[in-house]
Amino acid sequence: MSISPDQAHFLKINRDLSQDARRKSITQAKAPWLDYRALAKVKNKLHFLEHYDTEQ
Repeated sequence: MSISPDQAHFLKINRDLSQDARRKSITQAKAPWLDYRALAKVKNKLHFLEHYDTEQ
């Protein structure tokens, strides 16, 4: 797998979150968030990620 250097930090975030016991597995589909079109225009969404310290 090839990931650009500016995206590499997402590997650690994904690994950490996938091993976090507080996070539940997705077992069924939900309706999309009501304002998903507005969010699609936002460039940097990392601050929306709850309970994750980006300084780790």
